[in-house]
Amino acid sequence: MRLPLAGGSIDVVLLFGLLPHLPNLERGLEEALRVLRPGGVIAAGHLMSSQELNAFHASLNAPVSGDLLPSARELAGRLACLGAAGATADEKPGWYFVRAEKSSS
Repeated sequence: MRLPLAGGSIDVVLLFGLLPHLPNLERGLEEALRVLRPGGVIAAGHLMSSQELNAFHASLNAPVSGDLLPSARELAGRLACLGAAGATADEKPGWYFVRAEKSSS
């Protein structure tokens, strides 16, 4: 939740298979955006849709059973609220991808 990197020092942040496991999604997204340089890209992906992944996690008798992935559209909206620009969302069975850029302002 606190990356050991200077603010604005990274060109790309890829969050693959991570989001449902963050203890605080908003804080994790804020931190990812903090380390991005203006115009840098943040991308989140999974090899399942949010519905598939959430159902899979719920079916497990394991610590991840309550770990939920928001829909790609919802995540794109959260990134936009945090100041990211040009957020796009693509989600279908077997696929989840969200991409946005850190605003230059």
